[in-house]
Amino acid sequence: MALAGPGVEQLGARRRARATAMNPEPQEQTGLDDLWSLVADNRWLIILTTMIAVGASLFVSLRAVPQYEGTAKLAFSDPSSDVSLTGVPVAPTQQPAQVAAAGVAQVQRSGVLVRVARLFGDQPPGVSRQLPPLVRQQRFIDRLRDNLSVSVEPDSNLVAIKVRWPDALLAAQLANRVGEQTVELVTSQERRQYEARAGELKLRLDALPRSGPQTAAGASRKELQDQRSRLLALSTLARPVQQATRAEPAADPVSPRPVFLAVLSAVIGLLAGLLLAALRRAFDRRIRDVTDLERVLDLPTIGHFAVATLGIDAPMVRDHSSRGEMAADAGRVLRNNLGFVHVDAPHQVVVVTSGLEGEGKSTVAASLAVASAYAGDRTLLIDVDLRRPIVAHRFGIADEPGLSDYLARRVEPADVIRSIALPDLDRDAPGGLTVIPAGRGVPRPADLLESARFADFITEVREAYDLIVLDTAPLLPVPDTTALVPVSDMVLLCCRIDRVDRDVFVAARDALRRLRENGIATVATGITRRHAGRRGAYSYRDANYYYGYANHGEAKPRRRRERPGRRHGRGRWRWRRR
Repeated sequence: MALAGPGVEQLGARRRARATAMNPEPQEQTGLDDLWSLVADNRWLIILTTMIAVGASLFVSLRAVPQYEGTAKLAFSDPSSDVSLTGVPVAPTQQPAQVAAAGVAQVQRSGVLVRVARLFGDQPPGVSRQLPPLVRQQRFIDRLRDNLSVSVEPDSNLVAIKVRWPDALLAAQLANRVGEQTVELVTSQERRQYEARAGELKLRLDALPRSGPQTAAGASRKELQDQRSRLLALSTLARPVQQATRAEPAADPVSPRPVFLAVLSAVIGLLAGLLLAALRRAFDRRIRDVTDLERVLDLPTIGHFAVATLGIDAPMVRDHSSRGEMAADAGRVLRNNLGFVHVDAPHQVVVVTSGLEGEGKSTVAASLAVASAYAGDRTLLIDVDLRRPIVAHRFGIADEPGLSDYLARRVEPADVIRSIALPDLDRDAPGGLTVIPAGRGVPRPADLLESARFADFITEVREAYDLIVLDTAPLLPVPDTTALVPVSDMVLLCCRIDRVDRDVFVAARDALRRLRENGIATVATGITRRHAGRRGAYSYRDANYYYGYANHGEAKPRRRRERPGRRHGRGRWRWRRR
């Protein structure tokens, strides 16, 4: 008879409210969260690239030859300022910065470098003496040009001449000589120009008739004589450029700068590491954390099993270590959350499966069964993975006869059920755990699981147990599990975090949704601290992490002997343990 009435409706509403409270909607990650997750997941890659970049910079700094810099400054003047030396005031025609910009080209002329090279004779510095003299001179000029930099000082008529050289004294000497030769070359050229113009005026004066000063020819002759006098004066007084400051030997080299280079390399290495991490994530198809799992599958995650719990024996039955207690705690949490998924439907028959093998489904099934038995539920764990059974090994029981033998009508129910003794659980206490192993191998397991005898078997055990956990075969490789989903009330899809491609999870979810719409939840396995995500309340450090209340100084409880079921009776009683 179906239950009805306001009490049942209120109970369902309370269960739905608790389910919403325990499984809130996953929060969207912000950009800062994504960046932090990227750094946390790829921290060793980022650290490695940064260390490589810093190490490379230090290696280059140690191998590089120190370079010293000598700086001399020249002051260029407007040509009108030279004319004022003759007593004739003339307004400036160019701005100081324009005059300095024109002076840069004067410093970089080849004639200046050739004059500097000649000052050293046949032995210019930094050139092998085994070369011919002309080749040595040319090599020195090329090297000086490569190490010479000329720039304009902001808002002034000053031009800075900088020479880098492995020797500090020689760097200063070269900068001063470049400045001196520039001053001599530019000054001599400009003075020769004034002298040439004065010579031209003299020729014009010689061509004019010698008349009195009152005539027009006499006035013109007077003007030309004044101009010639001024030009002759400029040919000896003009100073278009002067050396403002002389270079002094530098105390410290300008390159290499190990500290600056190391900091710059660290920044570049960090950015390169982040770029590699971003590329790695872009091409990585694995589920990275619990939040990512819920976002991709759009299914609630109701359990978390640490990576240290995978592959262990039955928790608190054969494995009493810290790993066993971690699995037992995870099983308790899973059992408590199980009732809050699709709250209006029963959860008596639970299928535990995975997309592929190695995702921890047998550990989840055993932990859930043990936790339910300790909570007082009459629990039945059935190994339905007839291809690669593992439950019998985990519990330390005989694997034959089992389910396949019963479905093949070779044995009776009492021959296949195994009653498991649970430590610290009284014999007369409610609940208990019964296990049915897979049995001997069969050529076509799917045919047995799709048979009417298996459907009748599920119907009978429903009457005898409060919770029935089916440890099934992987969902995608074989069709065995598809026959079990319709006869179950709930499906738990185990998903190994950071190990399996997300397309596998999506394919498994789609396969389940083709068989049923509701009653599907995920269990995240292989969890570490960084996999828990923003909502991960159940994160673990490693296999040495201990959580529980067992006293390690006490002896482990002795296991009880297995008790076979009754061999008589029919219906629900023949599947009950004694």
